[in-house]
Amino acid sequence: MKKSIINFVFNLIITKKSIFFVILVLNIFPQKIQAQYLAEDNWHFGKVLLDTGDSLSGNLKFNLKEELLMLNAPQGLQTLSSRKVAMFSFYDTKLKRDRQFYSFMYPKTNNYKTPCFFEVLHHGEKISLVGREVLVQTTINNRPYYGGMYGSGYYGNPMNIPQTITSVKMEMYFLYNSGKMKSFNGNKNELYTIFADAQSQIKTYIKDRKPNLEKPDDIKQMLVFYHNAKK
Repeated sequence: MKKSIINFVFNLIITKKSIFFVILVLNIFPQKIQAQYLAEDNWHFGKVLLDTGDSLSGNLKFNLKEELLMLNAPQGLQTLSSRKVAMFSFYDTKLKRDRQFYSFMYPKTNNYKTPCFFEVLHHGEKISLVGREVLVQTTINNRPYYGGMYGSGYYGNPMNIPQTITSVKMEMYFLYNSGKMKSFNGNKNELYTIFADAQSQIKTYIKDRKPNLEKPDDIKQMLVFYHNAKK
């Protein structure tokens, strides 16, 4: 009986040592967490309106970095630049909503305006909200280690190796009816300038509703409020 208890305790210690060793090895190397869903990584069935006025339909895939649209239609596979595309749209089966992208002139580099694809997030009478999805990498430290090797508690990351999280962020831009476009980085003081003709109402709106200025849905609601205030 005494020998059985000793063997049980020994096996338990060995097991805990093994678990700790596996956790330790896994935490020696930086960990990468997979990105969220990115629409441009997938094919979608949709429609394309060319700058000539002609329309096409088929499976499409786009690349915002290169400003290219690939279309697999009955006529064959073709690659179109943002200069040749006026707009394209598709139903996103993952997000379960329609999405529309337009080609707008924007100084992407060196203040030189070129046609770039932007998704229309909200269409307003005076100001619309458009955006571009990008991948953002953030490095964080794991939860700190606590508890002894054989004690209770979370083993965590004893070497405090950082994790790299890749997530999808929507870069937002305000598009005026004049064609002027302004990027928005989530600073509320920028909003007071953008909505200068309704500054007091917007200040009250932000104070009362406390919107998340990094979420497109919250900015869309603010635009609805703004346009209603201007009626």
